[in-house]
Amino acid sequence: MGTAKEVLDSLRGLDGPTVLALVEKFPGEREGVDEVLRGEKKIILEEIVRLLVDKNGRCIPAHLDIKSNVCDEDRDFRVEQPEINYAEIRGRFIEFFPAGTRFVEANELRDRAEAAKGKFLQDALVANLFKRAALPLPLPQHQVGDYGASMQEFFIPAVRAAYKNQFPERQFNNYRDGQLVGNFLLVPNVGHDRLLAAMAESTEVCWYFPHPLQGFSVQAQREATAALLEHGLLLAGVIEPALGIVGFTETMAGSFNTPGYDCPAVNWRSADVSFAFGAISGGLRCGDGGNLCRGGGVCSGGLVLLG
Repeated sequence: MGTAKEVLDSLRGLDGPTVLALVEKFPGEREGVDEVLRGEKKIILEEIVRLLVDKNGRCIPAHLDIKSNVCDEDRDFRVEQPEINYAEIRGRFIEFFPAGTRFVEANELRDRAEAAKGKFLQDALVANLFKRAALPLPLPQHQVGDYGASMQEFFIPAVRAAYKNQFPERQFNNYRDGQLVGNFLLVPNVGHDRLLAAMAESTEVCWYFPHPLQGFSVQAQREATAALLEHGLLLAGVIEPALGIVGFTETMAGSFNTPGYDCPAVNWRSADVSFAFGAISGGLRCGDGGNLCRGGGVCSGGLVLLG
């Protein structure tokens, strides 16, 4: 950024102490600010104020106290922002989940999602998440007892049905079909338990961000959550990408240039193995994910904002 208007627009939503801290970063303070306003000096806001998300919607590793491996993202693999039609989104959930599954009505989905987005955009440190794909999703009222049983019997069958309806000529492969029950454990302190509690209580709404952590290893994604939780962001498990694929099948899985979707909020089979979804040549698969400690430029875990 460089012009006075760009600088001032970027400052909107920052609190007073943050703005004062920004001013103090300039040599000569007031003189430095005047130089920016006259167009004689440029600043990069995210280098001065420690934004947690960059202008492209990707989390900034250096600002999240990451110790585990992170590599550059491969932007050839991405999720494009779809058009949002709340009635169509809810209709897909009604179609592909078991009859009788409860979801919010379309108008409530819209109102709650838009209200949550409006409030979130006031937090300048993370507001850039909406600069890349953001999907509003209705959460089913569903009690998760054994996590693997819910995946085997409730969520993954809906993914399969939605995918095969959209792409009847392609294959959906659950490489761990029949092996999911009893084999998942929640990772503590990443917020996924909050989503499970919300679903158990009533029908809920969330925003799902599929790939803001692209290039982060699974361990790095978990480390990043310590700072992100303070801004209301939860790390995604298996449920959120499953819901994303049901609601936005073509967006999430229609192209082989979409990212691999890590599920970092859960451990699969042991503390050393992850689970993942990914579009591959000829279809969509789910099963074992990548190495927990190695970043992959084409893979990302998701973040979730409850509405």
